[in-house]
Amino acid sequence: MTLLESVVALVILGLSAVGFLEVFQGASRSTTDAQAWVTAVAYAEEGVEAAKIGGAAIAESQRAAAPAGMSRRIELQPWRGRVADVVVTVTFPGGQHFALHRLVTR
Repeated sequence: MTLLESVVALVILGLSAVGFLEVFQGASRSTTDAQAWVTAVAYAEEGVEAAKIGGAAIAESQRAAAPAGMSRRIELQPWRGRVADVVVTVTFPGGQHFALHRLVTR
């Protein structure tokens, strides 16, 4: 085996290793993003439950510590009769928003 063949083999091996590392980095980023969205959904569901209870529970829920720098806004909008639309908007630190709508009886 000549020196040139060895260098070419090392370049090919290096390029394939870089490809695998990019796959692992993408999987890690996807896992981190998924965890952030799961946290946001759980935080929004907590807001919906506080809105179902009403009054002081909403205020108590707003004072609770937000996970990972997220913020939450709870709105009750009349819908029909004794039914209200609860809209919980969770804002991520990067500016993304997640809005959860639920119909509840008042």
